[in-house]
Amino acid sequence: MVYGFCTFRSMEGAKLMIKAYERYPRASTRCVAKFFGHIGICCVKDRERIKLREIDGQWPYPKKAILPDNIQWQNMGFSNTSRMGRSLCVNFLALIVLFLAFAGIFFFNHVTDLLDDKFTISDVCDFNSITKK
Repeated sequence: MVYGFCTFRSMEGAKLMIKAYERYPRASTRCVAKFFGHIGICCVKDRERIKLREIDGQWPYPKKAILPDNIQWQNMGFSNTSRMGRSLCVNFLALIVLFLAFAGIFFFNHVTDLLDDKFTISDVCDFNSITKK
């Protein structure tokens, strides 16, 4: 798939171009018009119009583009599958980091419990053992 950007002098020019390609939106309509126009039965004018609108024998599907400020130009050379693969790798690494963080929390909670059992500190203060000098 190849993307191209066109700049028009006015919005009317852009609307005319989009309207010109909306007349034959379905491939079946174009094929029928080309076939019958080629035979000479009917649709000769439609066949000529379709042929003039094709680019390298293929039908373009023009759409209104987003503003150039919103385009991430550094991503233009990458396909959707490569971007999806990179996002999957990043998400997988983030899940690993989260898993390791939770494992660390549980590990250190267990170590704290073991140390509490080994070194017990009495929370109750015995007032009789305190003497005043």
